[in-house]
Amino acid sequence: MRLTDSQRRLLASLLYHESFETLETETGLGYGVIRDDLMTLVHKGMIEVFDEHRPDEWVRTQAYDTDQLRQYRFRASSRGLREIRPA
Repeated sequence: MRLTDSQRRLLASLLYHESFETLETETGLGYGVIRDDLMTLVHKGMIEVFDEHRPDEWVRTQAYDTDQLRQYRFRASSRGLREIRPA
């Protein structure tokens, strides 16, 4: 898959579970760009979504609310990391 610059920036920021707010700070991208790129990359299997099961315990989820992205954590999948590694 051909990635945009913003998608590469997101994936590079997602080595660990990160919040939406952290992505805004680390990438400098706007809410709409991050939201759109997250949805695309999740759909392509390049980002995993985690929901808080208990305080400080995050579990991977298949269903998430795209209007409430600030309540989740995100991490690049192995496929996503392969896409950004240098050739």
